[in-house]
Parts: sequence; structure tokens; C-alpha cells
Amino acid sequence: MMSYFKDKFKKSDIIAIFFISLIIIISRRPDAIFNPQFWAEDGAVWYAQAYHYSSLKALFFPHNGYLQSISRITAAFAQILPLRAAPLTYNVIAIFFQLVPVIFFCSSRFDFLVPRKTVRFLLILIYLILPYSHELHVNITNTHTRLALLAFMVLIATPNKKLLWRFFDIGVILLSGLSGPFCIVLAPIAFIKWFLRRNHYTRTILFLLIITALIQGLCVLLYRRPGELLPLGATLNRFSAIVAYIYTAAITGSHGVELLAYKDINNLLIIYAIAATGSFFVFFVFIKASLELRLFIIFSNLIFLSSLFSPNTSAILPQWEAFLIPGVNTRYYFFPVFSFLICLGWGWFNSTRWHNLLVVYPAICILFFAGAFNNWVFPPLDDYHYQKSIQKLDKAGHGEPIAIPTPPSWQMVLYKKAVTNKKQPALKNSNASVLSKKTKNIPPTGLWFNFSHYGHFLITHKDGQGIKLIWLTYNEIGEPRWFTACFPIKLKTSETILFRHVKNDRNEIQKIPSGKISFESESGELNSAMHSCKIYWEKNGEKGYEVFSPFVLADYMEENHSGFWAFERLKGYGLSIIQKGQNEWASLLFYDIDGNPVWALGHQINAVSKKGINMFLIEGYKSNGAYKPIRYRKIGRIVHDFYSFNKGSLDVEFNYPTFCNDPKLLINDRILRTTDIESGISLFNQAMEKCLLLNKDNGYKGLDVLNQIRLLSTKEGLILRSFGDDPQISLPILVSPPKKQLLIKVVISTPCETILQLYYRTESSPQYNERQSLRKALKKGYNEIFFQILSGEITGSMRLDPGQNKGDFLLHSVEGKYIQ
Repeated sequence: MMSYFKDKFKKSDIIAIFFISLIIIISRRPDAIFNPQFWAEDGAVWYAQAYHYSSLKALFFPHNGYLQSISRITAAFAQILPLRAAPLTYNVIAIFFQLVPVIFFCSSRFDFLVPRKTVRFLLILIYLILPYSHELHVNITNTHTRLALLAFMVLIATPNKKLLWRFFDIGVILLSGLSGPFCIVLAPIAFIKWFLRRNHYTRTILFLLIITALIQGLCVLLYRRPGELLPLGATLNRFSAIVAYIYTAAITGSHGVELLAYKDINNLLIIYAIAATGSFFVFFVFIKASLELRLFIIFSNLIFLSSLFSPNTSAILPQWEAFLIPGVNTRYYFFPVFSFLICLGWGWFNSTRWHNLLVVYPAICILFFAGAFNNWVFPPLDDYHYQKSIQKLDKAGHGEPIAIPTPPSWQMVLYKKAVTNKKQPALKNSNASVLSKKTKNIPPTGLWFNFSHYGHFLITHKDGQGIKLIWLTYNEIGEPRWFTACFPIKLKTSETILFRHVKNDRNEIQKIPSGKISFESESGELNSAMHSCKIYWEKNGEKGYEVFSPFVLADYMEENHSGFWAFERLKGYGLSIIQKGQNEWASLLFYDIDGNPVWALGHQINAVSKKGINMFLIEGYKSNGAYKPIRYRKIGRIVHDFYSFNKGSLDVEFNYPTFCNDPKLLINDRILRTTDIESGISLFNQAMEKCLLLNKDNGYKGLDVLNQIRLLSTKEGLILRSFGDDPQISLPILVSPPKKQLLIKVVISTPCETILQLYYRTESSPQYNERQSLRKALKKGYNEIFFQILSGEITGSMRLDPGQNKGDFLLHSVEGKYIQ
């Protein structure tokens, strides 16, 4: 029996494995160390909230429907260090948690479960070079996935009674359980292990998992996820394709997935064959394997199935369709890909047939390592010049908001912290009593609540018929700002007054009547800047809704946006109310000439239905140096269903503002037409039902990268930087009414003569292929082109290939309309 355990790791072996693993991890994404940047929620959510709130308070904020403690603890620790060192701190901690499973697996606690060193070496190598996993690599936002794997390892490892190991086990289970919803899946796995083995150690782990699962389950029930707004898009064909992606990605890496998705392999028989063969093999291993491997197969597949039914893969596409975009949402593939590779390893080491030992498994092994080495280096994050961007915060005044761009196309907004002895200014003509300790230095006023972007939310009220409200936001040093949509108390229909600060050095406040608002909300705080909502419309007995983007602050706007601004763009007008230099919130309205809005409120433009969301119709603009009347017409109402820290809705009935006579307001008109596209414009203008709009004003919302392209925003438009001969982007999904033509207009500048190609999919042929595509020749320079499709045939999103060359393509806009 002693010889059975002689094949142990020595301390020197573990040290060598540690440094080799560290080199492998860094070599796969060197920019994580040599050019560290925040990624996605790293800065915009974790760091910003830890910066603005106390770290302890931010620790209990759910995000995407559950607690994510590891990310918030990392952000809290980063507050100790200078801002310039924060991204590197994030990445070092992410590397640490990526290495912990490796070192833990080398410990004596796995000597019984996996006694052979060669097997452990192989499993460690698979873990380190796992293909199709770039979203988890050196990434603190997705570190909870690594922690879930570590928690499972703690569950199946041989118990150790030493105090340090006990602390390690309890710490891993609690940290993993409070950092993601995986504990909800792991708890029943622990119950199975306890039921079969019945020991004190497993019972303790089960108890901790039940506690954390109850906490996370409560969060999931109370706080909804943004992805719930969109349809799931579940079909048998898509499910089979997703499963086929798992087995293809495991053996061949991302190139195999791209081949399966894009290279005209649209035969469903191939997809079904791959899915069925891989699933049969996993089932065979499940029947024959040990208890621990069976539990891991169950755990991995339960996580994957739960992610299929509650994903957060896209803000515009049906969720299962977003699963099928190669290289996107790879975090969901980690567990099924890893478990499939472990099953292959088990099959090789336990096979007794010579053709499997000498042919099948070696061939699979060669394919795996070829794919892994071909995808060894993950693409670096786009360089947003983080170190240069944060210099703006050093130069900013107290309370001034600074937007720091971070990949992929996110922003971290920080309000410069102020000197603590500064007092808030007093509001004039108010005698309401102070109802909160936080406002004791402010003579006039009312109820204060924490505001998501480091300001405060002031509400004063009077008794009588209804509740009269005054809403006002302050920065940290007491300068008034515009309000945003935060509703922390439950109230009824109210008359609101919007305040605009006129001069920061004098506490002058200008009142601007703004409308009537009725809303209901539970107590709590709302971070509206990171969440989606639904727009419900109601008119003439008809009801419906559209998915809409969140409200954001005007501080995100460019400095050259100023005043009252209207422009014409192919029968469309836009109104922008922004006071330059005052850091106020922006209220934007965009309509076509018939009054159909393509904007409601906020920072990003989204096309919405013309049925009932109409608020103000702009019927005039400046022409030939003379002002034409700007008239408004109230013609509808909207209701916002917010996805946030609390639940509730906002029913807004808008009246027009009274800015028209302000001499500071600027009005400009724009018109973009050329003689060679008049016929296309004539047809395009006949189509009154707009279904697609992508331009610089809405930040090209809904456009996604598919292949060989990087996106760079400029004042002229969106640069599509092609680094291959097959660049691809996807357009937002459209609802296709039957028996109508779809007309797509693309405005693009190209570096050379090339071919632009538009692909679409149908129910009968759900994969992109040449037969379902349209081509247009492009000349060097500026191009306006039109595509006409029978839209009743289209399903899902369309794909746009801007050219067949490397270089920078400047995308100005993409518009779509339905015509009879």
C-alpha cells in the first residue's frame, strides 16, 4: 500500500510547477502585466463603487442579480494603492486565484484521488492551456468561475484536520459562495457526496454551501438580470450548435469553432453528429468513472444548463443566438470544455483497445495541442491609454466627474473626492426641516439619499393634495447638478421641478418646470447607469414595449455638445438640451419628420416603436440664418421598468420645456445627400417604419465584432480596423414583419476599392452562407449604398463584411427601414 503513494510531489516539484504555471499564464496575455487596464466591470462597477462608497457598503451590492464578493474585495484592496496601480493589482490577484487550483491539486490531499503524477501533470497542463477561455484569463470579473472550480476541488479532496487546511477549506467555500451563483449548483452535489460518504467534513462543507446558496438564491429572486429583458431564442438547432461548439472548441480551439460557424458548414447533420457523438462519449465516461469524476460531470453540465436558461450574453440579441458568435461569451464554455477534456483523458488512460491507445486518442491529443498552441496568445485588450486617461483626475477640481475609458468600450466615471470640511450650499426659499443626519449642515431641506455617482439625491415635500417634490443632485463639494432617475422611496403622482445651476461660484438656482411623474419603488438604491429597462407604450387601446438603454449622466457627453441643437438627417430632427461647461445632465429627443421617435431620454440612441411613445414633435429648425418656430406636441406616455438594486416603474407624462427664447441656445441644421444616391434616398424616404439605426450619436449601440476587426470611436464615426482578409461585424436583431421589403442603407468610407457584403439568415438556413448574401462594390473614399431584402425571410441578426482587405474602414451609419 505504501508504494501506491510513493509517486508524490516534492516541495521542489511544486515550486517548479508554480513558476512554470506563472510563465504560461503571463505568456498567454503579456499585456495583463506590461500594459494593465481595467476590463468591463473592473473599473466601471467594482472600482467606481468602492471609490464612491465605503468598501464595506459596496461589498453588499448585488450585480447582475447576485453578490460578487471577490471582485469587490479586490476593488476595496485597490483603494489603498494609487489609481495608476489598480489594474495591475486586479490582474495580480486574478493570476493568484488562477494559480491556487494548480498548487492545491499538487498537494497531498489529492494523492489518493489521483495518485499518478503523470495524470496530475496532464490535468494541470490542460487547465493552464485550456482553449476557448480568454474571457476568464487574468480577469478579476470572472474569477468567481475559478473559485467555483476551487470550491469543487475542496469538496472532493481528502479531508485534512490541520488548522490551516480547515481555514483554507472554509475560506474557499465562503468566498466562492458569496462571489457567484455557482454555490446553488454545488450544494446538491455536496449533498450527494455527504449522502454517500457520511462524514463530518462533508457535512460541514454542505452546511456552508447551503447558507451561501440561500443568500445567493435570495439575491437572484430579488434582483433581476439585464438579460431577462431579451428573448431566450431557444431552439433545438441552436442548442445542438452550442453543444457542438463545446466539443469542437475543446479539441481544436477557436479556429474549429469559427470553421463550424462561418465557412459554409450549414448542414445541420454535421452539427447534430458532433453534438451526439460528444454527448454519447461523456455519458459513457459518466457510467464508468469514479464518483468524483461523475460529480464533476454533473456539476459542469448543471452550470452550463443553468447558464443557458439564465444567461447574460447580449444586450440586443436573443441570448442563445449570442452563444453562437465564435469567441464571444467564452466564460460560459469553461466548465463543459474542461470536463470534456478530462473525460478524454480518462478514456485514454483507461482504454484497453489498441486502436484507441495508438490511433484515436493520440490523434485527438495532437489536434488539442495543435489548437492550443495555435491559440496560445490571447488577443491583447485594445489600448485605451489608461495611464494617460487617469491624469485627468489629478487635474480635476473637487467633485468634478472624470470619464476614464476602459475596454471593451466601457467608461469608469469617478467624481474627484473633495476636502471633507467643505459645506453644502443652501437652497433659497425653502423652510423644510432637516430629516437626515447627512444634511445637518444644509439649512433648508428634506430627505437625502446616496446617489450612485457620488452625489446626493434631495427631495423636499409639502403636505396637501399630492406630494410636491424638488429633486436635486449635488457633487461632493456641494455644487448642484441635474437629477437622474433614482427612486429610493415609495411615492404617488407628483409635480416635479428641475433645478439647473447657473453659476458655481454663486449659489443661484434656476427653476425649470419639467413635467409630471408618478412612480413606485421599494426602498433601496438604484444604480441606473449600468442597467437596461423596458419602455412600455400605450395608445388608442394598444399596448406594447421596446427594450431601451439606461439613463446616464451628461458628463459622458462630448464638450462640443452645447445648448439647443437640432439637425436634419434624411427626414429626421434632433433636439439636444445641454448647457456647455456646466456638467449638467443631458435630455435628448430624436424624431423623424412624421414624429416617430428614435430617442427618449438618456445618452445612447435606440430606435423605438412609433406606437405611443411620442413625446415632443420638433417641427422647426434654423434655415438660411433665420429661426423657424420650434413647436412641441405632447402625444403619448412611457413607463420604465428599471433593472436595479430595487424594483419599480416610472410613469412619465411629458410637457414641453420653455427653453426656446434663451439667447444662449444654438440651433444648427445638417443635411447629407449626394446626387448619385437620390433614387436610393427617394425609395428610402418612402419607408416610414424605421427598424435600425447605428451612428455616432448612439454610439453604434448593438454593433458587435465577429471576426478580424477592432473598433475605434472617433468624431467622424466608427473605425473598423481590419487585420485580416475576412473582417466581420454583426448588426442588431430585427423583428421581421411578413410581406415587407427591408431596405438597409450603409454609409462607409473605405481605404481602397473593395466589396462590401451583407449576410442574412433564415429559419430554413440558420447559418450564414454565400447564397444568402448581397454584394456591393465600393470605391475608395466615401460611399452610400443600399441593400433590399425580403425581410419576411430573415431571422436573427445580420452580418456585415466591410471589405476584403486589411486597413481602416470608417463606418458613418447604418439605417434600416421597412417598405411595402
